[in-house]
Order: sequence, then C-alpha cells, then structure tokens
Amino acid sequence: MGPLFQNLPTFNSRTVTSVIRLKDGETNILAGLINDSERHSLTGLPGLASLPIVGRLLRTTTTKARRRTS
Repeated sequence: MGPLFQNLPTFNSRTVTSVIRLKDGETNILAGLINDSERHSLTGLPGLASLPIVGRLLRTTTTKARRRTS
C-alpha cells in the first residue's frame, strides 16, 4: 500500500503484456515481475565537495542497489 491521496490509500500496480504461442495441450507459466533500482548519493561540504581535485577528499559517494520482485 502506498501513501494516502485525498485520505484514501493508494496501491501501486505493475503490468506486463506478453504474447505466448502454444500448441493444443501445452502449458506455460508466467511468474512475477522484477524491478531493479540503483541510487547514488553524494555527501560533503557544500561548494568544496564539487571542486575538481580537493572535492574528492571532502566528499563521500554512496551507491545502493535494490531488487524487488512481485
């Protein structure tokens, strides 16, 4: 369940569209969806962290990866 919109809960939905060709009597299974996301963040002293050489010493870069299945 997602955040509230006009005091009503919202639901996220994802869909997939596929075309499957099967012969008579064949069986197929379609499983869940996978969502990969990656977040990069930069923290440091404002102004100084963006300097070309010195900025690398004054900032920290963080990467977070997330895989969600449904």
